[in-house]
Amino acid sequence: MNKSDAVGITTRIRIKEAQLKNMYVDNILSSSNELRYTRIKYNLAHKILVEARKLGFSFQENSLYEDNLKITGTSIAGLLEEREANRYRESNNMSIFVLEQLITKEGDILLTWQQVRIIRGSKGRGRKPNWFKSIESKVIEQNITRKVKKEYQIIAPNRNAMNCKKVKVMQDKRKKEWLIFQVDRSWEAGKVIKKESKSNLIEYWGADKSKLYENMIFKKCKGCTQKRHNGTSYIIRQGNRSWHQVIKRVYRSERK
Repeated sequence: MNKSDAVGITTRIRIKEAQLKNMYVDNILSSSNELRYTRIKYNLAHKILVEARKLGFSFQENSLYEDNLKITGTSIAGLLEEREANRYRESNNMSIFVLEQLITKEGDILLTWQQVRIIRGSKGRGRKPNWFKSIESKVIEQNITRKVKKEYQIIAPNRNAMNCKKVKVMQDKRKKEWLIFQVDRSWEAGKVIKKESKSNLIEYWGADKSKLYENMIFKKCKGCTQKRHNGTSYIIRQGNRSWHQVIKRVYRSERK
């Protein structure tokens, strides 16, 4: 490890690999945390490190080589029992290391598993893993709103919150995208019906306020003093540079 040649470099790479598989934020070489997970295969450097810890050996990492992840917070593995923590490490955990990644930018609402999957680019459907259920039971204060307990809340803005990949309205005028945007801190939605050089005309839909913590549902605006009525819809003009996010999947119901 003290060498700067190929052997030293590959040894550090293997230790970093073990750190990522263990889902530890801190460098496992210099950290005082117990290495509880030892099922990593084909990693001699990690095995030696585990056995050295058992014999009472410790390591002092040079600051030049300190290899912590650029994320801080409450470790997911640390919130779980050992058996559940091992399942978490072995599952498709989507590179979620700390609790703060599962909480919204406002710092007080826990995302649903479906939301986590969509943000990470996976299909929304899929069985909720047991480790995520354990996190929900431990940190959620109100199941309906998914508000987290006070000791787990974060001062806004939560800088570790996961962000959706930005998808902007295309210049192609043949495309009529659905999108979401914010008006006075309220989520709104609509469908682009006309694209202009500096703005878009959008058929306005409002969010169902009773469904904000479930799958978000939008209803067509039936009357509004701030939007222009065109006979069948209410229209709003939004600048191209204002914040918006294109929705890739929209399920439209004809029920009234």
